[in-house]
Amino acid sequence: MCKTMKYKKAYFFLMDGLIAVIILFVGFILISATNPNKPVLIHNKHLSQDLINIFSNTKINELCEDCDCPSYTVLNELCPYINNKDNTMLEVIGELYTRKIEDEDIHGKKGNEWARDLIEELIYQNKLFYKDLYGFAFIIEDEVIYNSMGNNMHNFPVGTYDLNNEEDVQEFNSDIDRNKIKILLSTKKVIMGYWENENTGDIKFWGPYTVEIWTWQRK
Repeated sequence: MCKTMKYKKAYFFLMDGLIAVIILFVGFILISATNPNKPVLIHNKHLSQDLINIFSNTKINELCEDCDCPSYTVLNELCPYINNKDNTMLEVIGELYTRKIEDEDIHGKKGNEWARDLIEELIYQNKLFYKDLYGFAFIIEDEVIYNSMGNNMHNFPVGTYDLNNEEDVQEFNSDIDRNKIKILLSTKKVIMGYWENENTGDIKFWGPYTVEIWTWQRK
C-alpha cells in the first residue's frame, strides 16, 4: 500500500513537471512569435549607446603622448592642429565641425573631412563595429558626417547630407530603402566646448550641437 502511494506521488510529481515544462515552452514560442525583433532591438540600442559613450569618454591623451599616436595614422597627422588637446574625441569632432562651418582649412582638409576620417579610424582600428551585420551613421546638427556604408554606387556616399535640405532628405531616404535597412535606432547627446588662441589668449566657444549616432541592422 505504501509503495503504491509512493508510485502515485512520483507519477503525479512527474506529470506536474512535464506540464510545467510544456507551458514554459509554449509561452516561449508565443513570446518569440509576437516579438521576434526584441533581442536585436535591445542589442542595437546598446550598440548606439556604447559607440557614443566611447567617443564621449576617450581623450586624446589616452591615445597619444604629446601628439605621438603610433596606432592611429589619421589622429597622428591631425593632432598638432587640434586647438584643445584636453578634449574627448567627441569634443574634437565638435571642434572640427565648428572649423568646417567657419570654412577653415586644416592641413589641406576641411573639418568635416577630418572628422569623417577620424571617426572611421577610431571605429575600425579598434574593431568596435562590423559592417556586414550593422550600419552606423554619425550626425551633427542634422548633417551626416559619416556613415559606414561606403561610397559605392548602391550605398550611402561617405560625404555629408544636410537633413534640413529637402533634396538631401529624399536622397538619404532613398539610400535607406535601397540598402534595405531595418530597426534603425539613434542615441543623442548635446556637446559644447572651447579652445584658446595661443597667440592672443582669446577664448573661442562653440556649440551647443546635437550629436546623433544611428545604428541599424542590415537585412
